[in-house]
Amino acid sequence: MKCSISNHSEFISFACLDEFCTQFRLGCVQCITNNIHFEHINNLKQISDLFSFLSEKSKQCNKFINQLNILNGKINEIFDYLNQMMGIDFSITGETLKQINSQSMNNIIAQLIKFNSECQSIIQLASQNTETLIKCFSQFFQSQEILQDPLEQKDSITTNNTNSEIQLFKYQVINSIKENDYCFSVCFNQDSSIMITGYMDGIIKIFEFNQGNIKILQRLNEHKGIVGCLNYMNQSNSFLSGSLDNSVIIWKIYENNKWYAQQKLTEHNNWIRCILINQYDNLIISGSRDKSIKFWRKDNLWQCSQTLNHHNSDIMSISLNESQNYLISCAQDDNEILISQQQENKEWIIIQKINQQGQRLCFISDSLFIVQPYLSSKMNIYELNHQTKLFNQIKELQIKNGSSCHCFFESQYIKQKQILVCKNGFNINLIKINQQAEFKLIQFIDLGTGNAFGRLTADGQFMVIWDDKTQQIQIFLFKEMKK
Repeated sequence: MKCSISNHSEFISFACLDEFCTQFRLGCVQCITNNIHFEHINNLKQISDLFSFLSEKSKQCNKFINQLNILNGKINEIFDYLNQMMGIDFSITGETLKQINSQSMNNIIAQLIKFNSECQSIIQLASQNTETLIKCFSQFFQSQEILQDPLEQKDSITTNNTNSEIQLFKYQVINSIKENDYCFSVCFNQDSSIMITGYMDGIIKIFEFNQGNIKILQRLNEHKGIVGCLNYMNQSNSFLSGSLDNSVIIWKIYENNKWYAQQKLTEHNNWIRCILINQYDNLIISGSRDKSIKFWRKDNLWQCSQTLNHHNSDIMSISLNESQNYLISCAQDDNEILISQQQENKEWIIIQKINQQGQRLCFISDSLFIVQPYLSSKMNIYELNHQTKLFNQIKELQIKNGSSCHCFFESQYIKQKQILVCKNGFNINLIKINQQAEFKLIQFIDLGTGNAFGRLTADGQFMVIWDDKTQQIQIFLFKEMKK
């Protein structure tokens, strides 16, 4: 077998047995010369020695299973004995009562009272220990990347009984404005007073947004192709636009309340699929059809500080976690989710690869994110295992889909309302997530087309969607519902 790294011509010669390694474990001589696995070179084993190693590990696994079976047998013996004793001691019939004296009756009553008082504490103790044991095994299944956890009931894939605590809501249309221009992207400023939309012909429109009513303020025409992604920079009162013309533009508002292009970033050589800005407005991350993710930092001007070229096709989606130190990314034809981590020197490195196709990604918190595969009726939910420092899939959520889905309209999580919006096929899925990381699909809006684009306001109070079927900008208002 040849090495899996594309530019390595050598055959696989070793396997990495380091417990904390996150790289692909099979490698060649070129891997070591390129410092891959070099930091734990003592834990590399030649392929020729691998069979004896695996054989020994298999014996250890069998021993582990045998020990568990012995423990399980001892517990079953205790339950069998308890069953027998309770059947003997507490099998009181009317005939027995006629035959025993008052002292024996007194003893039976005292024993029953004592049993009732002690059984509750035994049940409580057994329940606590059982829960601890189940948690221990669940963590073990996740750390070993066992795909189906047998302790997890199928019904809990979507939600469990505590979902009664999840507050219901609904987004209702309060305004519709005819818009014949083909709109691909929407964003808002922090206080939802400005709405910005991007169009097929490269035009960007600036609107005043006032509680669901909009008024056009300005048209911008710097781009020469579809404006597919927009993001507002709240710290600097600027915004970003990404286009089919391969450029990202930083826009700035000046004293005359007019917007102008402050700088154009042109280092991508194909169209921009996704852009984001961190919460400090000092890092821009862009994903492109050129298969690269670029990181931009500002000195006097914004400059590309790093490029990741680990995907094999068009970048589809990127998302930062709450602490801004993890980035997840997926590409169109890859069956791989890449997780990158920022180092102390500000460089980003790949720390984990997940075998999973995705079209949309979104971090919910530092330790939780979702993956939406293309047109799948199931959303996959991943959680960080704090022991292994790896993300593992913990559940799936049944959602609505359709027969086609355009790539634009990024998934968005509103922490203030604990709401996730995810377009999938013809449907806009609106999902509630509670503090226990329980997910519930509350509402889905079937637009009858995969060409729908929109965004929630920063507080989640409004949602704006344009679709090619109605050719309207529809404005939805959030409303809590009574249970």
